[in-house]
Amino acid sequence: MLRKSVLFLAVVSLLLAGSVLANIGKVPIRNLPVVGGASEPLNTKIGVESDNLPPSTLDSVGVGYVAGTTYYDYQHNGTAGHMVTVDSLGYVHVVWMNALAATLSPRHVYYNVWDPSSQAFNIPGGGQVNSSNRAGYTCAAVKGNGFCFPNFHEIAPDDAGNHAASAIDFLPQSGAFTTFKPTYVYENNAAVEYIWPKIAIDRHDKLHMIAAEASGTGVPQRLTYSRGLARFDADGFGLDILWDNVGPGSDQYVVFDTAMVIAPMLACSKTSDRVVIAWSKSRDDLANSPSQYNNDLWMIVSEDGGVNWGPEINITNFIYPDYPCASGDTLECDKDTFRVYTDCNVIFDAEDNVHTAFTTCYFYELEGMINIVFSDIWHWSEEIPEFSPVAHGYFDSSEWIEPGAWQRVVHRPCLSVDWTTGYMYCSFQTYDSLQTGESGFPQGEAYISVSADNGRIWSQALNVSTTDGGVSAPAGTSKSERDVTISDRVNYANGTGYVNMEYVFDRDAGGIPQEEGIATLNPVIFRRIPITDIPLTPIHDPFFPVLHVDSTAMPGSIVPLGVADDRQALRPGTFQLYQNYPNPFNPSTNIQFDLIRDAAVSLKIFNVLGQQVATVYDNKVLSAGAKTVAFDASTLASGVYVYRLEVGGIADSRKMVLMK
Repeated sequence: MLRKSVLFLAVVSLLLAGSVLANIGKVPIRNLPVVGGASEPLNTKIGVESDNLPPSTLDSVGVGYVAGTTYYDYQHNGTAGHMVTVDSLGYVHVVWMNALAATLSPRHVYYNVWDPSSQAFNIPGGGQVNSSNRAGYTCAAVKGNGFCFPNFHEIAPDDAGNHAASAIDFLPQSGAFTTFKPTYVYENNAAVEYIWPKIAIDRHDKLHMIAAEASGTGVPQRLTYSRGLARFDADGFGLDILWDNVGPGSDQYVVFDTAMVIAPMLACSKTSDRVVIAWSKSRDDLANSPSQYNNDLWMIVSEDGGVNWGPEINITNFIYPDYPCASGDTLECDKDTFRVYTDCNVIFDAEDNVHTAFTTCYFYELEGMINIVFSDIWHWSEEIPEFSPVAHGYFDSSEWIEPGAWQRVVHRPCLSVDWTTGYMYCSFQTYDSLQTGESGFPQGEAYISVSADNGRIWSQALNVSTTDGGVSAPAGTSKSERDVTISDRVNYANGTGYVNMEYVFDRDAGGIPQEEGIATLNPVIFRRIPITDIPLTPIHDPFFPVLHVDSTAMPGSIVPLGVADDRQALRPGTFQLYQNYPNPFNPSTNIQFDLIRDAAVSLKIFNVLGQQVATVYDNKVLSAGAKTVAFDASTLASGVYVYRLEVGGIADSRKMVLMK
């Protein structure tokens, strides 16, 4: 990998080792509680309603519209999904968790729809989605014709516990919903609570849902997948959701992993039957006091609408510490000090490639420490398996402050694709230590960045909200944008493209369910941002850290953007795997890859069930250089296959189609 100077090498080493941080913000590893399950207490910190100017009058990019309000400023413990969606007619659908009183009870899921003709919301204040006693932690998917499917968990009088669910609208944009949920899974005569769901809809009206098990602080939680068909009657009215039996026996949940954080996200292709799930997978022994911070980012792909799944892929594959640490220098022996935290986003582009954005925190395994005032956001795609920096976060203050439970200085990336230009957009939230609430928590700002080259190079992020709530702002006067999400696609009106953004405008910084700050009545904002207002100026930080300490043992790496025009600088430090050609093929195809150095290589072929069906190389030592190998699939049946290249413990995969 290219380097501009010895100075850059030194600075990157210092950044990664943490010595330039001067231990600012380092605290012992500690696990945090999640909230929102059955045991959530009522809030006792009663605050005030806001009497400030409505957010639409603030100095911001685009135009803001108030969808409704909520006392529940905190919308998610981790990955937020897409809380705002847009249909093919330009109607914008927003959902949020609405606490109707400062006690945070009652709490329901609310919906509103923005009409492009009137340029206003159709339902004053929004309307309740669920008919249950209590619901929350919501996101949504939408069909092109405007049927919206809010996704959330709820508990009703006849429920055995909290339960993930989805609702179907009676008519497009009507806001009249009926809820359907998979059947409970029982263990030891008790219902297992699978909650905090995320949802996506495929081109066949199948709903794909993932959820996480409700568990205690620091307790591993199972992650599940469900799938159901949205059905409509002969007149086109929304009828119901018929959930499939996807697990053992007649179970409508199947466990795909166990994790330590609520980070999973999924997406469905718009042009094929591909479905992808990405999540933070713990590197710890889950039976031995695991932490919530020691994670890699993994993904798994189905080529047939979620019926069968390919092999799990470790995207980040951080280098493990040198546990004996013979030198005694933990800065050296820690190796990689980045770890994936509790949020990610995943999406398909117009070429059917998976893209993901994720947040990393700083983790010092040998010292048992984390850093809470630095974080970063990265992009990776299966088309160009490299790590591209999107945002680098740090507190601009001589003293560090706690950003709050499940929060990082920059975090919550959310991706959107422009199918007209191919551009990709990433929104995220940044905390500003120079703007604080009276309780000492920093205020948030909504940002957005754009990439014109499939995620390789990202622009200098634009501050969408540009609000300033001041220092130690009393409750009701803070101006903190939080839980920022955008729709998964850009839509056009009168020749102009728009990114659709939603966030909570928190009037007292901090997450009130985590007992941070005071409960206030907060507007829920939809902001319509013209893409022409988002500049393409590349990130100018020349010392943005690379993702790995050892750039020779990683799927991809990035050099400072000052040399971004040299595309060879963006190639992986170990190998590069390319798309096979021809593709589709019958019966033979060529698989090409580059080796930076001599290495032992494994190249294997898998079917969509994840079963190995052929071996090209099995740990064979090859010399450095460009390699092309012919693969003969004469003995295989027509279908989709995955070829997987592994070099020195680092792996990459691509799909190919055999068509006889």
